[in-house]
Amino acid sequence: MDHLSEAELLERVATAKAQVPVGSKWQHYKGGTYVVTDVVIIELTSEVGIVYLSLDHPSVKFLRPLVAWQEVVTWECEEAFRLRLLGS
Repeated sequence: MDHLSEAELLERVATAKAQVPVGSKWQHYKGGTYVVTDVVIIELTSEVGIVYLSLDHPSVKFLRPLVAWQEVVTWECEEAFRLRLLGS
């Protein structure tokens, strides 16, 4: 685990919030729609994590590392972002 200062951790969160704003809606490449509820630091790794919920199941929250949130995947022989920001 990285031993980062509070300022460094807060900077990571602020940078991530600019990329994945709290309250924004995203479409998963397989079709689900999700809302970001928070941006956090994963204690074990000091990675930024995105906390989100499914519009289909809003009582359950999920956590995905930012790097996985932003990754490109291959789906039906084409590359796509795992999640795509939906318009406001």
